[in-house]
Amino acid sequence: MPEDGSRPPPTRPNAFYVQTSRQPQPGLLPPVDRCTGVVVVHLREGFDPRAVGDAIAACPSAPAPPSADAESLVAFAGRSAAVHRPEVLHVVVGIGTHRFGAFFPDSPLPKRLGEFEELCSADGRHRFPATGGDVLLHVKSSRQDLVVGVVEHLRRALGRQVAPGGFALQYGATAPDGRNSFGRPDAGSDPRSTANPSLDVGPVCRAYPFGEETYRAEHLPEQLLRACGPAGLRRRQELAARDLHADLGRIATSCIGDEDSAHLNGSFCLVQRFLHDLGAFEALPPEARDAVFGRRSQDGARLGDDGGDPVRALPRAHVVRARVRMTETDGRADPSPCLQNGPGASLAPLQIYRQGAEFTDGDGTRGTVFVAYARYCDTFDLILLRMLGRVAVWPGSPPDVDHLLEFTTATTGQYFYVPNLEELAALSEHPLPRDGTDPF
Repeated sequence: MPEDGSRPPPTRPNAFYVQTSRQPQPGLLPPVDRCTGVVVVHLREGFDPRAVGDAIAACPSAPAPPSADAESLVAFAGRSAAVHRPEVLHVVVGIGTHRFGAFFPDSPLPKRLGEFEELCSADGRHRFPATGGDVLLHVKSSRQDLVVGVVEHLRRALGRQVAPGGFALQYGATAPDGRNSFGRPDAGSDPRSTANPSLDVGPVCRAYPFGEETYRAEHLPEQLLRACGPAGLRRRQELAARDLHADLGRIATSCIGDEDSAHLNGSFCLVQRFLHDLGAFEALPPEARDAVFGRRSQDGARLGDDGGDPVRALPRAHVVRARVRMTETDGRADPSPCLQNGPGASLAPLQIYRQGAEFTDGDGTRGTVFVAYARYCDTFDLILLRMLGRVAVWPGSPPDVDHLLEFTTATTGQYFYVPNLEELAALSEHPLPRDGTDPF
Protein backbone atom coordinates (compact mmCIF):
# COMPACT_ATOMS: atom_id res chain seq x y z
CA MET A 1 0.00 0.00 0.00
CA PRO A 2 1.50 3.41 -0.91
CA GLU A 3 2.47 5.66 2.01
CA ASP A 4 -0.29 8.13 1.14
CA GLY A 5 -2.88 5.41 1.79
CA SER A 6 -4.18 5.24 -1.77
CA ARG A 7 -4.68 1.91 -3.51
CA PRO A 8 -1.87 0.92 -5.89
CA PRO A 9 -2.66 0.72 -9.60
CA PRO A 10 -3.83 -2.65 -10.91
CA THR A 11 -1.06 -5.12 -11.61
CA ARG A 12 -2.74 -6.54 -14.73
CA PRO A 13 -0.41 -5.49 -17.58
CA ASN A 14 -2.07 -3.91 -20.58
CA ALA A 15 -0.12 -1.62 -22.84
CA PHE A 16 -3.32 -0.23 -24.32
CA TYR A 17 -4.61 1.40 -21.12
CA VAL A 18 -3.32 4.32 -19.15
CA GLN A 19 -1.88 2.76 -16.00
CA THR A 20 -4.52 3.99 -13.60
CA SER A 21 -7.13 2.54 -11.30
CA ARG A 22 -9.67 3.84 -13.81
CA GLN A 23 -9.29 0.81 -16.04
CA PRO A 24 -12.30 -0.74 -17.76
CA GLN A 25 -14.05 -3.72 -16.28
CA PRO A 26 -12.08 -6.63 -17.82
CA GLY A 27 -15.27 -8.53 -18.54
CA LEU A 28 -16.25 -5.86 -21.07
CA LEU A 29 -13.73 -6.51 -23.85
CA PRO A 30 -13.82 -10.32 -24.33
CA PRO A 31 -16.39 -11.40 -26.94
CA VAL A 32 -19.44 -13.49 -26.16
CA ASP A 33 -18.85 -17.13 -25.30
CA ARG A 34 -21.17 -20.12 -25.60
CA CYS A 35 -23.37 -19.13 -22.65
CA THR A 36 -24.77 -15.77 -21.60
CA GLY A 37 -26.88 -14.42 -18.77
CA VAL A 38 -28.38 -10.91 -18.80
CA VAL A 39 -30.15 -9.55 -15.73
CA VAL A 40 -31.90 -6.19 -15.58
CA VAL A 41 -32.79 -5.38 -11.97
CA HIS A 42 -35.54 -2.98 -10.98
CA LEU A 43 -34.87 -1.78 -7.43
CA ARG A 44 -37.62 -1.17 -4.92
CA GLU A 45 -38.90 2.32 -4.23
CA GLY A 46 -36.69 3.95 -1.61
CA PHE A 47 -33.82 1.50 -2.16
CA ASP A 48 -30.56 2.06 -0.28
CA PRO A 49 -27.76 2.81 -2.79
CA ARG A 50 -25.09 1.82 -0.27
CA ALA A 51 -26.74 -1.52 0.45
CA VAL A 52 -26.92 -2.17 -3.29
CA GLY A 53 -23.30 -1.07 -3.69
CA ASP A 54 -22.18 -3.42 -0.91
CA ALA A 55 -24.09 -6.28 -2.53
CA ILE A 56 -22.15 -5.64 -5.72
CA ALA A 57 -18.65 -4.69 -4.59
CA ALA A 58 -18.06 -5.08 -0.82
CA CYS A 59 -15.06 -6.92 0.62
CA PRO A 60 -16.02 -10.19 2.40
CA SER A 61 -14.69 -8.77 5.69
CA ALA A 62 -16.85 -5.64 5.50
CA PRO A 63 -18.42 -4.77 8.87
CA ALA A 64 -21.90 -4.84 7.35
CA PRO A 65 -21.96 -7.52 4.64
CA PRO A 66 -24.87 -7.39 2.18
CA SER A 67 -26.53 -10.34 3.90
CA ALA A 68 -25.69 -13.01 6.42
CA ASP A 69 -25.22 -15.74 3.84
CA ALA A 70 -23.93 -13.94 0.75
CA GLU A 71 -20.66 -12.30 -0.11
CA SER A 72 -20.69 -9.52 -2.67
CA LEU A 73 -21.05 -10.20 -6.37
CA VAL A 74 -17.48 -9.08 -7.08
CA ALA A 75 -16.06 -11.38 -4.41
CA PHE A 76 -18.16 -14.36 -5.47
CA ALA A 77 -17.45 -13.98 -9.19
CA GLY A 78 -13.74 -13.55 -8.55
CA ARG A 79 -13.61 -16.66 -6.41
CA SER A 80 -15.62 -18.65 -8.97
CA ALA A 81 -13.32 -17.60 -11.79
CA ALA A 82 -10.24 -18.63 -9.80
CA VAL A 83 -11.67 -22.01 -8.79
CA HIS A 84 -12.85 -22.98 -12.27
CA ARG A 85 -9.91 -21.82 -14.38
CA PRO A 86 -9.20 -22.39 -17.24
CA GLU A 87 -12.95 -22.21 -17.88
CA VAL A 88 -14.03 -18.78 -19.10
CA LEU A 89 -16.05 -16.45 -16.87
CA HIS A 90 -16.50 -12.75 -17.60
CA VAL A 91 -18.80 -10.39 -15.72
CA VAL A 92 -19.93 -6.81 -16.42
CA VAL A 93 -21.95 -4.61 -14.04
CA GLY A 94 -23.86 -1.52 -15.16
CA ILE A 95 -26.03 1.15 -13.53
CA GLY A 96 -29.12 2.57 -15.24
CA THR A 97 -28.09 5.93 -16.67
CA HIS A 98 -30.97 7.64 -14.84
CA ARG A 99 -29.53 6.33 -11.54
CA PHE A 100 -26.01 7.71 -11.99
CA GLY A 101 -26.51 10.48 -9.44
CA ALA A 102 -27.90 8.08 -6.83
CA PHE A 103 -24.87 5.79 -6.96
CA PHE A 104 -22.19 8.40 -7.66
CA PRO A 105 -23.45 11.53 -5.86
CA ASP A 106 -20.04 13.21 -5.76
CA SER A 107 -19.12 12.56 -9.38
CA PRO A 108 -19.94 14.74 -12.39
CA LEU A 109 -22.26 13.24 -14.97
CA PRO A 110 -20.50 11.59 -17.93
CA LYS A 111 -20.48 14.09 -20.77
CA ARG A 112 -22.27 11.87 -23.28
CA LEU A 113 -24.70 10.28 -20.80
CA GLY A 114 -28.22 9.74 -22.13
CA GLU A 115 -31.45 8.15 -20.98
CA PHE A 116 -33.36 5.64 -23.08
CA GLU A 117 -36.67 7.07 -24.30
CA GLU A 118 -39.34 5.20 -26.26
CA LEU A 119 -38.99 5.63 -30.00
CA CYS A 120 -41.58 4.94 -32.70
CA SER A 121 -41.63 4.86 -36.46
CA ALA A 122 -43.58 7.63 -38.20
CA ASP A 123 -46.51 5.31 -38.91
CA GLY A 124 -46.54 3.92 -35.36
CA ARG A 125 -46.13 0.31 -36.52
CA HIS A 126 -42.70 -0.19 -34.97
CA ARG A 127 -41.37 0.97 -31.65
CA PHE A 128 -38.48 0.56 -29.26
CA PRO A 129 -40.08 0.58 -25.80
CA ALA A 130 -38.32 2.06 -22.79
CA THR A 131 -38.79 -0.40 -19.94
CA GLY A 132 -36.25 0.91 -17.45
CA GLY A 133 -33.86 -0.92 -15.18
CA ASP A 134 -31.52 0.14 -12.39
CA VAL A 135 -28.75 -2.48 -12.34
CA LEU A 136 -27.35 -4.60 -15.17
CA LEU A 137 -25.51 -7.89 -14.86
CA HIS A 138 -23.99 -9.34 -18.04
CA VAL A 139 -22.29 -12.73 -17.65
CA LYS A 140 -20.37 -14.55 -20.40
CA SER A 141 -18.95 -18.02 -19.91
CA SER A 142 -18.05 -21.27 -21.58
CA ARG A 143 -20.22 -23.06 -18.98
CA GLN A 144 -23.90 -22.52 -18.26
CA ASP A 145 -23.58 -23.56 -14.61
CA LEU A 146 -21.07 -20.75 -13.99
CA VAL A 147 -23.48 -18.23 -15.52
CA VAL A 148 -26.35 -19.51 -13.36
CA GLY A 149 -24.16 -19.38 -10.25
CA VAL A 150 -23.28 -15.71 -10.70
CA VAL A 151 -26.86 -14.73 -11.59
CA GLU A 152 -28.37 -16.47 -8.59
CA HIS A 153 -25.73 -15.04 -6.29
CA LEU A 154 -26.71 -11.51 -7.33
CA ARG A 155 -30.36 -12.36 -6.64
CA ARG A 156 -29.47 -13.44 -3.07
CA ALA A 157 -27.04 -10.58 -2.45
CA LEU A 158 -29.52 -7.86 -3.42
CA GLY A 159 -32.28 -9.46 -1.38
CA ARG A 160 -35.04 -7.04 -0.41
CA GLN A 161 -33.53 -4.15 -2.39
CA VAL A 162 -35.22 -5.61 -5.49
CA ALA A 163 -38.77 -4.55 -6.37
CA PRO A 164 -41.41 -7.31 -6.52
CA GLY A 165 -40.95 -9.07 -9.86
CA GLY A 166 -37.99 -6.79 -10.54
CA PHE A 167 -35.33 -9.42 -11.33
CA ALA A 168 -35.67 -9.73 -15.13
CA LEU A 169 -33.43 -12.57 -16.30
CA GLN A 170 -32.70 -13.84 -19.79
CA TYR A 171 -30.31 -16.68 -20.52
CA GLY A 172 -28.90 -16.94 -24.02
CA ALA A 173 -26.50 -19.01 -26.09
CA THR A 174 -24.24 -18.65 -29.09
CA ALA A 175 -24.53 -21.26 -31.83
CA PRO A 176 -21.39 -23.33 -32.55
CA ASP A 177 -21.31 -22.01 -36.12
CA GLY A 178 -21.69 -18.40 -34.97
CA ARG A 179 -25.09 -17.83 -36.60
CA ASN A 180 -28.08 -16.05 -35.12
CA SER A 181 -31.73 -17.12 -35.11
CA PHE A 182 -32.14 -15.87 -38.68
CA GLY A 183 -29.31 -18.09 -39.90
CA ARG A 184 -26.95 -15.15 -40.48
CA PRO A 185 -23.37 -14.86 -39.21
CA ASP A 186 -23.86 -13.00 -35.95
CA ALA A 187 -21.91 -9.83 -35.22
CA GLY A 188 -21.08 -10.86 -31.68
CA SER A 189 -19.77 -14.32 -32.51
CA ASP A 190 -18.31 -13.88 -36.00
CA PRO A 191 -16.77 -10.39 -36.27
CA ARG A 192 -14.81 -11.40 -39.37
CA SER A 193 -17.95 -11.11 -41.49
CA THR A 194 -19.47 -8.10 -39.72
CA ALA A 195 -18.51 -4.61 -38.59
CA ASN A 196 -18.03 -5.73 -34.98
CA PRO A 197 -14.54 -4.97 -33.64
CA SER A 198 -12.36 -8.07 -33.37
CA LEU A 199 -9.12 -6.64 -31.92
CA ASP A 200 -8.51 -4.61 -28.76
CA VAL A 201 -6.72 -1.96 -30.82
CA GLY A 202 -7.00 -1.18 -34.52
CA PRO A 203 -7.15 -1.30 -37.39
CA VAL A 204 -7.08 2.46 -37.95
CA CYS A 205 -9.29 3.83 -40.70
CA ARG A 206 -8.75 7.12 -42.50
CA ALA A 207 -12.13 8.78 -42.83
CA TYR A 208 -11.49 10.93 -45.91
CA PRO A 209 -8.86 9.42 -48.24
CA PHE A 210 -10.12 11.42 -51.20
CA GLY A 211 -8.71 14.03 -53.52
CA GLU A 212 -10.32 17.40 -54.22
CA GLU A 213 -11.86 16.09 -57.44
CA THR A 214 -14.21 13.93 -55.40
CA TYR A 215 -16.07 17.07 -54.30
CA ARG A 216 -16.32 18.82 -57.63
CA ALA A 217 -19.88 19.29 -58.77
CA GLU A 218 -19.29 17.61 -62.13
CA HIS A 219 -18.30 14.40 -60.34
CA LEU A 220 -21.34 14.19 -58.04
CA PRO A 221 -24.79 12.72 -58.74
CA GLU A 222 -27.42 15.35 -59.50
CA GLN A 223 -29.63 14.04 -56.69
CA LEU A 224 -26.80 14.55 -54.20
CA LEU A 225 -26.13 18.06 -55.46
CA ARG A 226 -29.80 19.02 -55.07
CA ALA A 227 -30.12 17.48 -51.61
CA CYS A 228 -26.88 18.82 -50.15
CA GLY A 229 -26.84 22.24 -51.73
CA PRO A 230 -23.78 24.52 -51.72
CA ALA A 231 -23.67 24.72 -47.90
CA GLY A 232 -23.78 20.96 -47.46
CA LEU A 233 -21.06 20.40 -50.03
CA ARG A 234 -18.82 22.97 -48.35
CA ARG A 235 -19.39 21.20 -45.05
CA ARG A 236 -18.24 17.91 -46.60
CA GLN A 237 -15.07 19.56 -47.86
CA GLU A 238 -14.36 21.12 -44.45
CA LEU A 239 -14.69 17.75 -42.72
CA ALA A 240 -12.45 16.07 -45.26
CA ALA A 241 -9.74 18.67 -44.64
CA ARG A 242 -9.45 17.56 -40.98
CA ASP A 243 -7.77 14.27 -41.94
CA LEU A 244 -9.82 12.36 -39.39
CA HIS A 245 -8.70 8.85 -38.41
CA ALA A 246 -10.68 6.31 -36.39
CA ASP A 247 -9.43 3.39 -34.32
CA LEU A 248 -11.85 0.52 -34.99
CA GLY A 249 -10.67 -1.65 -32.08
CA ARG A 250 -12.72 -2.78 -29.09
CA ILE A 251 -11.18 -0.28 -26.67
CA ALA A 252 -11.77 2.85 -28.76
CA THR A 253 -15.23 1.56 -29.72
CA SER A 254 -16.36 0.70 -26.20
CA CYS A 255 -14.43 2.77 -23.66
CA ILE A 256 -14.69 6.46 -22.81
CA GLY A 257 -11.44 8.23 -23.64
CA ASP A 258 -9.63 11.36 -22.52
CA GLU A 259 -12.50 13.47 -23.85
CA ASP A 260 -14.10 12.70 -20.45
CA SER A 261 -11.16 11.90 -18.17
CA ALA A 262 -13.30 11.78 -15.02
CA HIS A 263 -14.91 8.63 -16.43
CA LEU A 264 -11.95 7.24 -18.35
CA ASN A 265 -12.59 3.66 -19.52
CA GLY A 266 -16.21 3.67 -18.43
CA SER A 267 -18.70 2.64 -21.11
CA PHE A 268 -22.34 2.87 -22.14
CA CYS A 269 -24.49 -0.19 -22.71
CA LEU A 270 -27.74 -0.75 -24.60
CA VAL A 271 -29.86 -3.78 -23.66
CA GLN A 272 -32.92 -4.79 -25.70
CA ARG A 273 -34.90 -8.01 -25.93
CA PHE A 274 -36.32 -8.96 -29.34
CA LEU A 275 -38.86 -11.62 -30.28
CA HIS A 276 -38.67 -12.97 -33.85
CA ASP A 277 -41.26 -14.04 -36.42
CA LEU A 278 -39.04 -16.63 -38.06
CA GLY A 279 -41.93 -18.24 -39.91
CA ALA A 280 -42.58 -15.08 -41.91
CA PHE A 281 -38.87 -14.57 -42.53
CA GLU A 282 -38.24 -18.12 -43.71
CA ALA A 283 -41.21 -17.87 -46.09
CA LEU A 284 -39.22 -15.34 -48.14
CA PRO A 285 -37.13 -16.51 -51.11
CA PRO A 286 -33.40 -16.81 -50.27
CA GLU A 287 -32.51 -13.66 -52.22
CA ALA A 288 -35.15 -11.67 -50.32
CA ARG A 289 -33.84 -12.94 -46.98
CA ASP A 290 -30.37 -11.76 -47.92
CA ALA A 291 -31.80 -8.37 -48.88
CA VAL A 292 -33.37 -7.95 -45.42
CA PHE A 293 -29.93 -8.00 -43.84
CA GLY A 294 -27.92 -6.72 -46.80
CA ARG A 295 -25.58 -9.69 -46.41
CA ARG A 296 -25.25 -13.09 -48.04
CA SER A 297 -26.24 -15.95 -45.79
CA GLN A 298 -23.37 -18.20 -46.88
CA ASP A 299 -20.47 -16.02 -45.80
CA GLY A 300 -21.93 -12.80 -44.38
CA ALA A 301 -20.45 -10.71 -47.21
CA ARG A 302 -22.21 -7.39 -47.75
CA LEU A 303 -24.35 -7.18 -50.84
CA GLY A 304 -22.72 -4.58 -53.02
CA ASP A 305 -19.17 -5.42 -51.98
CA ASP A 306 -18.64 -6.58 -55.56
CA GLY A 307 -19.00 -3.02 -56.81
CA GLY A 308 -22.64 -2.19 -56.17
CA ASP A 309 -23.98 0.37 -53.72
CA PRO A 310 -26.18 -1.24 -51.02
CA VAL A 311 -27.19 2.19 -49.69
CA ARG A 312 -28.86 3.06 -52.98
CA ALA A 313 -29.99 -0.45 -53.97
CA LEU A 314 -31.16 -1.65 -50.54
CA PRO A 315 -31.92 1.42 -48.40
CA ARG A 316 -33.99 -0.68 -45.96
CA ALA A 317 -31.32 -3.36 -45.40
CA HIS A 318 -30.27 -3.78 -41.79
CA VAL A 319 -26.59 -3.41 -42.64
CA VAL A 320 -27.37 0.00 -44.16
CA ARG A 321 -29.68 1.24 -41.42
CA ALA A 322 -27.40 0.20 -38.55
CA ARG A 323 -24.21 1.60 -40.09
CA VAL A 324 -23.29 5.11 -38.94
CA ARG A 325 -20.26 7.05 -40.14
CA MET A 326 -18.13 9.22 -37.90
CA THR A 327 -17.95 12.79 -39.15
CA GLU A 328 -16.42 14.75 -36.23
CA THR A 329 -13.10 14.52 -34.41
CA ASP A 330 -14.90 14.04 -31.09
CA GLY A 331 -16.61 10.88 -32.31
CA ARG A 332 -19.92 12.48 -33.18
CA ALA A 333 -21.88 11.58 -36.29
CA ASP A 334 -23.78 14.26 -38.16
CA PRO A 335 -27.06 12.51 -39.11
CA SER A 336 -27.41 14.44 -42.36
CA PRO A 337 -27.63 11.91 -45.22
CA CYS A 338 -25.51 14.33 -47.25
CA LEU A 339 -22.64 13.70 -44.82
CA GLN A 340 -23.40 10.04 -44.12
CA ASN A 341 -23.54 8.66 -47.66
CA GLY A 342 -22.60 9.34 -51.22
CA PRO A 343 -19.27 9.98 -52.95
CA GLY A 344 -16.86 11.68 -50.57
CA ALA A 345 -18.71 10.74 -47.37
CA SER A 346 -16.70 9.54 -44.37
CA LEU A 347 -15.47 5.95 -44.56
CA ALA A 348 -14.96 5.65 -40.77
CA PRO A 349 -17.78 3.69 -39.10
CA LEU A 350 -18.91 4.89 -35.69
CA GLN A 351 -19.10 1.43 -34.21
CA ILE A 352 -20.74 -0.28 -31.27
CA TYR A 353 -19.46 -3.52 -29.75
CA ARG A 354 -22.26 -6.07 -30.14
CA GLN A 355 -22.46 -8.97 -27.67
CA GLY A 356 -25.96 -10.38 -28.18
CA ALA A 357 -27.13 -13.94 -27.64
CA GLU A 358 -30.00 -16.07 -28.91
CA PHE A 359 -32.69 -17.70 -26.78
CA THR A 360 -35.72 -19.96 -27.08
CA ASP A 361 -38.57 -19.64 -24.58
CA GLY A 362 -40.45 -22.61 -23.19
CA ASP A 363 -43.28 -22.11 -25.71
CA GLY A 364 -40.84 -22.22 -28.63
CA THR A 365 -40.66 -18.47 -29.14
CA ARG A 366 -37.22 -17.48 -30.34
CA GLY A 367 -35.46 -14.20 -29.91
CA THR A 368 -32.31 -12.24 -29.21
CA VAL A 369 -31.13 -10.50 -26.07
CA PHE A 370 -29.19 -7.64 -27.64
CA VAL A 371 -26.31 -6.24 -25.60
CA ALA A 372 -23.98 -3.62 -27.06
CA TYR A 373 -21.31 -1.31 -25.64
CA ALA A 374 -20.26 2.09 -26.95
CA ARG A 375 -17.94 4.96 -26.09
CA TYR A 376 -20.74 7.47 -26.72
CA CYS A 377 -24.33 6.94 -25.61
CA ASP A 378 -25.70 9.04 -28.46
CA THR A 379 -24.27 6.56 -30.98
CA PHE A 380 -27.12 4.24 -30.00
CA ASP A 381 -29.65 7.03 -30.47
CA LEU A 382 -28.70 7.62 -34.08
CA ILE A 383 -28.66 3.92 -34.98
CA LEU A 384 -32.10 3.38 -33.47
CA LEU A 385 -33.52 6.45 -35.23
CA ARG A 386 -32.16 5.24 -38.55
CA MET A 387 -33.69 1.79 -38.00
CA LEU A 388 -37.09 3.40 -37.36
CA GLY A 389 -36.85 5.55 -40.47
CA ARG A 390 -36.74 8.79 -38.50
CA VAL A 391 -33.44 9.72 -40.17
CA ALA A 392 -32.94 9.36 -43.92
CA VAL A 393 -29.99 7.26 -45.10
CA TRP A 394 -29.66 8.87 -48.53
CA PRO A 395 -30.41 12.43 -49.62
CA GLY A 396 -34.06 12.51 -50.65
CA SER A 397 -34.76 8.89 -49.67
CA PRO A 398 -38.18 8.02 -48.16
CA PRO A 399 -38.47 7.47 -44.38
CA ASP A 400 -38.60 3.68 -44.63
CA VAL A 401 -37.90 1.52 -41.57
CA ASP A 402 -35.24 -1.14 -41.28
CA HIS A 403 -36.59 -4.19 -43.13
CA LEU A 404 -35.54 -6.41 -40.23
CA LEU A 405 -38.22 -4.81 -38.03
CA GLU A 406 -40.89 -6.53 -40.13
CA PHE A 407 -39.67 -9.80 -38.60
CA THR A 408 -38.66 -8.89 -35.06
CA THR A 409 -40.21 -6.89 -32.23
CA ALA A 410 -38.41 -5.18 -29.37
CA THR A 411 -40.02 -5.83 -25.97
CA THR A 412 -37.54 -4.05 -23.67
CA GLY A 413 -35.00 -1.25 -23.84
CA GLN A 414 -32.64 0.56 -21.46
CA TYR A 415 -29.27 2.35 -21.34
CA PHE A 416 -26.73 1.59 -18.63
CA TYR A 417 -23.52 3.24 -17.54
CA VAL A 418 -20.72 0.69 -17.07
CA PRO A 419 -18.35 2.13 -14.45
CA ASN A 420 -14.59 1.74 -14.65
CA LEU A 421 -12.86 -0.27 -11.91
CA GLU A 422 -12.32 2.73 -9.65
CA GLU A 423 -16.00 3.70 -9.89
CA LEU A 424 -17.08 0.08 -9.41
CA ALA A 425 -15.09 -0.10 -6.16
CA ALA A 426 -16.63 3.21 -5.04
CA LEU A 427 -20.09 1.63 -5.03
CA SER A 428 -19.17 0.17 -1.63
CA GLU A 429 -17.60 1.82 1.42
CA HIS A 430 -15.68 -1.45 1.91
CA PRO A 431 -14.39 -2.28 -1.60
CA LEU A 432 -12.65 -5.51 -2.45
CA PRO A 433 -8.89 -5.00 -3.06
CA ARG A 434 -7.96 -5.52 -6.70
CA ASP A 435 -5.31 -8.13 -7.41
CA GLY A 436 -5.89 -8.62 -11.14
CA THR A 437 -7.15 -12.20 -10.87
CA ASP A 438 -10.92 -11.77 -11.01
CA PRO A 439 -13.31 -11.35 -13.95
CA PHE A 440 -13.98 -7.65 -13.22
